[in-house]
Amino acid sequence: MTRWNIDIRSAQHLVALAKHLNFTRAAEELGITQSALSRSIQRFEAAIEVRLFDRNRGGVHLTVVGRELAQRAMALVQEASEFERTVQQSARGLQDTVVFGMGHLPAKALLPQVMAQELADNPTLHVKTFVRTSETLLSMLLLDEIEFLVCADSLVPEDVPVKRSPIGTYTMDQLVRPGHPLLDESQRRQPHEFPWIITKQVGGARPMDEPNTLAHLRQKPQLEIEDLDCLGWIAQNSDAIWITSRATAARELESGALCQLPAESPYEGNPIRVMMYSRSDRSLSPAALRLRDRFRTAAKTNA
Repeated sequence: MTRWNIDIRSAQHLVALAKHLNFTRAAEELGITQSALSRSIQRFEAAIEVRLFDRNRGGVHLTVVGRELAQRAMALVQEASEFERTVQQSARGLQDTVVFGMGHLPAKALLPQVMAQELADNPTLHVKTFVRTSETLLSMLLLDEIEFLVCADSLVPEDVPVKRSPIGTYTMDQLVRPGHPLLDESQRRQPHEFPWIITKQVGGARPMDEPNTLAHLRQKPQLEIEDLDCLGWIAQNSDAIWITSRATAARELESGALCQLPAESPYEGNPIRVMMYSRSDRSLSPAALRLRDRFRTAAKTNA
């Protein structure tokens, strides 16, 4: 038997004729002439030296071998169609899956808005996001378990071989519940008289050197928790001062559940710079690049 490599077009012709068992209808489905389809099937049969269809006055019928090959060819055609779809989607940044990680602060500030936009525009995209500490996410990045991560720039050592793309900058603010003693000027209370709480590994937040700031009087927060929702609840139900970016508590501030102290923040002058990190030896997918741009736009909006 002469060696012959089957192509997708020949497989499509085999599948169409096996489906219709009629050269005219199969040719119409394929958008070719009946004679072109007939020649294609004849070349196929000649190449493998096996008859696939019996043609007689009773019509067209699959042979035993033809039936088996038609089933295999159908799977091949479907896989080729799926592959073509994936190629086209990837070229437009619409691949099936994107996996990335985010620190707790940028996740709270950026993810809701960006994911709402992304899923509306690309409903078939499967997004898998890990919200973890920077150490965990960096390990996952270097192991190729995530495509990129987004966190504060101070949390990733300078000597790590990664590409850095700026996302945005956030100031740190002091948030308290309505009715907090510090909001009543007549009480003349000082920030250092109250506990302060912060998310673990907030990053970039370095106390100021000037005296009489909250950070100067109390070097460590009394409570560090990764869960920002938990910190928000504590701030709303106690006299604790929550040190965070306004962007992480936008809904609470808008609803009046939390208020921003007019006093100077202990982290003022040391804003958090949020960066996207990816492996220096890897190229970002179109979807990752699109998400980077969305994160940047969202960061400008809620900074």
